[in-house]
Amino acid sequence: ERTAVRCGKRYKESCIKINSYENIADDVLSQGIVDVFESNDPIKIIKVKSVLEYLEIVTDKAEDVANTIENIVIKYA
Repeated sequence: ERTAVRCGKRYKESCIKINSYENIADDVLSQGIVDVFESNDPIKIIKVKSVLEYLEIVTDKAEDVANTIENIVIKYA
């Protein structure tokens, strides 16, 4: 039982970190889009914006997984 509680606590802490990283990624995305549009290079804008949007999807999915894990840990704690 004690091991399960410790394990649950570790998962929760990891989930909090993942959520924090996703928030940081949101900020980086916003600033990245601002920066790339300042370049006035249409090809660069299209390429970089596409990559940044894909990275946003990836970080959102990671946050979704963390939230699911956190819900499972809470449910079975």
